[in-house]
Amino acid sequence: MKPLGIGLLKAVLLIGCVPLASAGEISLTASGYEGDYGTGVDAASRLMTLRYATGSRTRLRIDLPYLRFESSTTVTRTVFGATPTEGQKRKGEGPPNDAGDGTGPLAAATAEAATTELHTSDSWNTGMGDVRLALERAVAGGGVRLYRVDVGLEVKAPTADERDGLGTGEWDFRIGASAERRFWSWTGFGGLGWNRLGDPEGLELHDVLDGYAGIESRTLGDRFVVSGWLEAVDEVVSGTGSRTTIGIGFRTTGRVSWRATVLSGLSDAAPDLGLIAGLSFGVASVRAGDLRSQR
Repeated sequence: MKPLGIGLLKAVLLIGCVPLASAGEISLTASGYEGDYGTGVDAASRLMTLRYATGSRTRLRIDLPYLRFESSTTVTRTVFGATPTEGQKRKGEGPPNDAGDGTGPLAAATAEAATTELHTSDSWNTGMGDVRLALERAVAGGGVRLYRVDVGLEVKAPTADERDGLGTGEWDFRIGASAERRFWSWTGFGGLGWNRLGDPEGLELHDVLDGYAGIESRTLGDRFVVSGWLEAVDEVVSGTGSRTTIGIGFRTTGRVSWRATVLSGLSDAAPDLGLIAGLSFGVASVRAGDLRSQR
């Protein structure tokens, strides 16, 4: 973990100790993801996230994750979760037709040996994940209005150990906008963001767009919210394809609330299955689409 990341983590932990009486919300979420991400080699991750959120028109959110990630030479963990890296030429590796460009007999033998090893033994690494901080501001609507538009900035700090495959060891930034519109008993929501991804050693990550759109409804009563949505992310690593997922979620409202989400990948680069469950205490401004995944 880099010194700057350690300093930021200490500051975040201090903020996270703010009492619930300060009109904030503390939540604990457990997530699990499974899939081969189009590589033919299964990889899995388990995530516990402590979140502190506060504010209404201006909202501050801090995520402190603890991660258990299955080691694999075919995927790496980015801000979007496990990301396939097969097919990408590692920078500075070998001459053409050797292992360096992913072709030739040496490369084929190396890939076969790695695949065999991963299929016959499990290797898990556990530790602190990358801390995320987000600041959002309502720029239109809100309150009694039927619509709302927010803009925001999110920062991922490199607090995870990249040597154990728990992160990239680089800073990531996202700027984005989200909107929602109420229609009778349901609400439509969506968002679009641009991500500046730092390149880990030996791998080039693209700066990508991400987007999502969905609806949520309170047809089961005022205390129960059901959501459905689609998410998409541009190709992060050359040759691996874009990432598309579909999600269905359920949450309750009130000072003590819980949530459950099921995700399924619609493209090779996405996880085959994701399950999320969480419990929240306190009061915070909830936005349509908040049931989406915590990666």
